[in-house]
Amino acid sequence: MLDLTEKGLSREEAYRMMQGISMRVWQGQAEFKELLLKDPEVSQYLTKSEIEECFDYQTYLKNIDPIFIRVFGQ
Repeated sequence: MLDLTEKGLSREEAYRMMQGISMRVWQGQAEFKELLLKDPEVSQYLTKSEIEECFDYQTYLKNIDPIFIRVFGQ
């Protein structure tokens, strides 16, 4: 959702898009990533590569070492 707002969508628009896709996942239609990649509205704002990056856990762990050092010292 944050990536969509960085592309110029309002938080409300981004939320609406994600809510619709999330409901389809909840109904068992497909996996979230799969639906994002297939959604024409999402693809107007995010490339396949940008969507894939959202699901790469390394993106979220890249600062773990500096955080541990800051919290626990060396």
